[in-house]
Amino acid sequence: MTSRIAFRIVAAAFVSALAIPSPTHAACLVRAQAGAALQELTTGVASANDATAFGSSSTSASFGRLFASSSVSLSDTQTDGGSIPIPIAHFEDDWTVTIPSQPGLFGGTLTFELLLVGEPTIEVQVGGIGAVHEMNTGYQLLVYRDGGSIRSIDGRRLYGTGMTPELVTIGTVPAPGSVSIDVPVVFGVPMHLAFDLISGTGGRQVLFPGQDGFTLGRTSMGLYWAGVTSVRDGVGNALLEQAVVSSCSGVDWLESQEPAPAPVGIAVGLGVGLGGIGIGGLAMRQRKRRAESDGQGEVPSSSAGERGADLAE
Repeated sequence: MTSRIAFRIVAAAFVSALAIPSPTHAACLVRAQAGAALQELTTGVASANDATAFGSSSTSASFGRLFASSSVSLSDTQTDGGSIPIPIAHFEDDWTVTIPSQPGLFGGTLTFELLLVGEPTIEVQVGGIGAVHEMNTGYQLLVYRDGGSIRSIDGRRLYGTGMTPELVTIGTVPAPGSVSIDVPVVFGVPMHLAFDLISGTGGRQVLFPGQDGFTLGRTSMGLYWAGVTSVRDGVGNALLEQAVVSSCSGVDWLESQEPAPAPVGIAVGLGVGLGGIGIGGLAMRQRKRRAESDGQGEVPSSSAGERGADLAE
């Protein structure tokens, strides 16, 4: 039997261990990591790329925008195992929320939105009866406040078959799109928020003599900060229009970092280091900031994608 095997396991525990922030974190930092390639900056855009015989990985990070992409290609020319480094894009910042018009307020709840886009894909041309084609594509978004995890979102898919030769493209769990997260806030006291976007791709292929097939996997993901949508005090009074945010990075986190909608028929790349995501064919929405005033409630979210997409660590 002719065997062509490449193998990668994307274990949740391993990914989480990589992503947990150090107890001694920087006040503001962007980090791009792909295998031995690592870049950390306190301003600008960090980027990293790495590759093996079986695939490649790339990542970039700036304040409010993260991109992570990995790919693996198994064909009849490969003879033994290999793996690609897991790319991790990261940003973290210290920021303080104040309500100048009401200096005596202690704290309340802040709601922010993230836009998570991309859809890992798998393509298989089956070699024939008995052939093995396995590919694991997946992503993970981790959000931390003051070093503690507050949200984990995962999307993974493992595919294997050995039947009739054909070309199939298999989409995995799409990214949920808009994600809304509530965090407690103490007015006037700095809080630390950190974000990790992780991509993982890998597989295994076995072909018998005379068989010809291939297995491809791609996981290209993008994350955009979509702004603060609500600030409320302890009894639910709306304070968004009165809130002021200062940050170590200088970013105004009240505002969105989402890209402008792509013109119809024109594909627009998501950012540095992404090999496969475009938003030309993606149903991107023009985000309307949900301004609040006293006596008005929040506009209910119309995104069904965010429900059921969260998986606890």
